[in-house]
Amino acid sequence: MNKDKAPFYKTALYYGLMLGLILILFDIILWITHLKDSTIVHNLSLIIIIVGIVIGIKKYRDKVNDRIISYSKALGLGTLIVFITSVILAVYYYLFYTIIDTEAISKIIELSEEKMIETGLDDEQFDIALEMTKKFTTPFMLSIGTIFSVTFWGFIFSLIVSLFLKKENNPLKNDNIEVID
Repeated sequence: MNKDKAPFYKTALYYGLMLGLILILFDIILWITHLKDSTIVHNLSLIIIIVGIVIGIKKYRDKVNDRIISYSKALGLGTLIVFITSVILAVYYYLFYTIIDTEAISKIIELSEEKMIETGLDDEQFDIALEMTKKFTTPFMLSIGTIFSVTFWGFIFSLIVSLFLKKENNPLKNDNIEVID
């Protein structure tokens, strides 16, 4: 690995791990307090992800990269941070659904079933939809879905955050330029 790339990957790994652990702790607190299904709380977890991206990019830009970062490098760093976070969350959710709360999958399927009934599907459509729900609502599938969805939203957030955090090197503002008389 190129020496210049090592701090980039170390930063992504560190902030990805920290963000993953914070989100796991947050999820455990929600599970204990029975607030896991709240939309407001879900939005709070998205805010935590955005804050994690911002802190990771800013620390890299200001502490490692001499206060300079291009848009593409900021986007890449933010996305990599969230990808690492998503893998950690996927492992956690797999363990959560298979060891910690083995009834959670049944609850998810029951809620889906209730929502399908409310939509007024006929019996055949209901059976097909329920069968598909059961097929895709397994610990493994939910974990894989976590990787894709968290990385996707992290990429979208990084697109926006990177616009505000990029700082290009401006040669006209270089303090080390000597003026010759």
